[in-house]
Amino acid sequence: MVATTSKPTGAERFALALGELQASDDVTRKLISLTATPDYRMDQVVACLERDPALSLRILRVVNSSRYGLRHKVGSVKQAAALLGQNSLRLFALSFSVIGGLMKGPLHDFYGDYWRRAATTATAAAHLVDANADGYDISTDDAYTAGVLADIGVLVLAQYAPKSYVPAYESCVHGPELISAERELFKIDHPALGATFLSAWDLPSPVVDAVARHHAGSSDSVEMNELETVLRTAGSVAQAIVDPGVDRFAALSVTLEQDFPTIDPLVLVEQVYDEVAREGSDAETETTRCEKLPPKDQVVGQYAAA
Repeated sequence: MVATTSKPTGAERFALALGELQASDDVTRKLISLTATPDYRMDQVVACLERDPALSLRILRVVNSSRYGLRHKVGSVKQAAALLGQNSLRLFALSFSVIGGLMKGPLHDFYGDYWRRAATTATAAAHLVDANADGYDISTDDAYTAGVLADIGVLVLAQYAPKSYVPAYESCVHGPELISAERELFKIDHPALGATFLSAWDLPSPVVDAVARHHAGSSDSVEMNELETVLRTAGSVAQAIVDPGVDRFAALSVTLEQDFPTIDPLVLVEQVYDEVAREGSDAETETTRCEKLPPKDQVVGQYAAA
């Protein structure tokens, strides 16, 4: 997804400036500096993370989630770092730092909706990679990170023009309808704007590219790579869970049949729903908690109706 004009839009200029400003935060700047080379020192990163309790908590929540299947809870960032490894620790630290900087202000319900969709997309992306572990050359942590950041442009637009964007967001179906409304209002859509914002954050280019194209349709002329395919499909799973309906299931079934033909859509949705609901009930802070999902029987019922 790209802007419809060659000259940067006001929203793009805002996203670039905001991205650079957020990336200059003391802890974030230190993280980027410390992890600039592959052989960075883990102990220095741990010491940096421990200066930001909220960021540390988000990382601990990821490590203690059912995705890692630990028998005992991890209680320190040092333990979490050892379990995650250097690449995943860096990805999670920067990603949660990005989101934490944007989810400040009075838009509580809006932020809750964002995090609900982000958590569902990230969990679905990780499940899709796990199901294709032998065929995909990407890690579940890369996929999870891309899922968390997929709709970061939504938060940027809410910061840029809350009075016009938030009502538009709340009145549109997430997907082509929202994309169309964004382009009409701002001459750019949230996937492209999110990628612009993330350009200041030194995240892996495949993650940023996947964010830029996660709403690309199957008829788009440019072939999608593995991570982009995973993220687009994970978005369909999230849509079927957070905003259930027969048409959502139909769209998901088509997408899975095309890109993941061995995966049963109902099984996948139930697995993702259960994990997100479980992690949401364990959340401890207002800015990271996953708001309640629709009732499970309502989500599953759309498949019976289809």
